[in-house]
Amino acid sequence: MTNPNETTEKKYPTHVIFLVTPIPGSDKSNWLKVAAVWANKDGKGFNIVPEHPITPGGKYVMRPYSPKTDK
Repeated sequence: MTNPNETTEKKYPTHVIFLVTPIPGSDKSNWLKVAAVWANKDGKGFNIVPEHPITPGGKYVMRPYSPKTDK
C-alpha cells in the first residue's frame, strides 16, 4: 500500500561541496566535487553526503546545486 503523503519525485541536492586546490604554477585551481548537500526541512541545517573521503589541504566551497544541461 502506498502512502498518499509520500512523493516519488526525485529530490536533488540544494548545494554541492567542492575541494578546491591550487594548480602549481598557475592562477587556476582544481575543483573536485566531494559531497552533495540537502537543506533540512526546518531550515536550520544541512545533511551532507560525502562522495569522496575527506581530504586535508585545500579549501572546501559549498555552492548552490544546478543540474547539468546537455549541450
